[in-house]
Amino acid sequence: MQYRHSHLIDPSSYPTQGLCTGIPLRCHRNSDIDEHGTIRLRSDWQTHVGPLPQTTHGGLGPHYNFTAVTIPECRPDRLEIVAYAMEFAFLHDDLIDADETGNGVALYEGIMRDIGVRSRGGNPGGSVTGEGRLLRGIIEEMARIDAGRTREVLGYWKRGVSLPRDRTRFGSFEEYLDFRLVDSGAFLLTGLMTFGMALTIPPEEKDECVNLTRCVWLAAFLTNDVQSWEKEREEYKTLIAASDGEDTPHMVNGVWVLMQQDGVDVEEAIKRVLQKVKGFVADVVRTVEDVRSREDLSEDSRCFVEAAQYMVSGNLVWGIDSPRYHADRTLNALQVARMESTVCTWPHHVAPVIKDPNLLPTPLEDGARVGGGEYVESV
Repeated sequence: MQYRHSHLIDPSSYPTQGLCTGIPLRCHRNSDIDEHGTIRLRSDWQTHVGPLPQTTHGGLGPHYNFTAVTIPECRPDRLEIVAYAMEFAFLHDDLIDADETGNGVALYEGIMRDIGVRSRGGNPGGSVTGEGRLLRGIIEEMARIDAGRTREVLGYWKRGVSLPRDRTRFGSFEEYLDFRLVDSGAFLLTGLMTFGMALTIPPEEKDECVNLTRCVWLAAFLTNDVQSWEKEREEYKTLIAASDGEDTPHMVNGVWVLMQQDGVDVEEAIKRVLQKVKGFVADVVRTVEDVRSREDLSEDSRCFVEAAQYMVSGNLVWGIDSPRYHADRTLNALQVARMESTVCTWPHHVAPVIKDPNLLPTPLEDGARVGGGEYVESV
């Protein structure tokens, strides 16, 4: 694939902990647009929904923001709404995890009914929740850019939220992995990737693409399980204290699952999870290399599989410093100032390049090759 919108980051400038060996890190050249979309959603959330969930810091990071490094080849004119939608997913997921009401499906179905009535020229009437209003706005903004791929995103998103959220016991670790594959947003991320990069995966190749990228999502989500372990353990202690011994809650975390299934302590469980991550990363590297020569797959499908590898490296490096997972981490001063500003001064899709270069690892020279792709200057 060709790289038009991102630059390659020098691997000596960031830690990997051996969890993305063979997978480079790229960052979007217009990462400020990502930041604008993320902060815009957080502001809109407080206006239409209420206070931000106490347990979330979303996709912002002091060095990298989630979308800029996980979908580094997102088209610049789509980056803001993709980041906005990604932040909505982060915050909505935090609310679902907090109350386990399963209202993700209800929210989706309500919005779909609303859109169906509007498409027939009617007035849906009735009340719309703050979340529903935001989601409707996301769908409408995306549809103005690309209606066809917006429908694809909705299909993936519904598939993800339709899974019951009360699963806490698993017969095997493989069963846990199958659950996490859907529970943690792999299908929604697939939809946002195809929308953001303007890719069209032929219907007959969709299942194959899901199978080929399974190792990507599992590597990323198990990495999150380790990175978020301390945070989740503290939240679990709070739930235990509030349960008074009745309906003792369980953690949906690979470390916890292995502790329960294998009877090992936390250190050994973390070690085993990290070994599994490394195995999945090796699978990703082999898959990306193999797919390049597969003439039975369309160009867009091959591009999708290659681009998916950045979910592994981007998610890892973002998560290492993310305040979402680490209470001792903070955003940089510029991000704090932007979030505290009450006036949005950035027009959509045009954000100023004012990052402090000292805060960011060093990109490699333009023209560097990565993953077999040739860098092409953005126009």
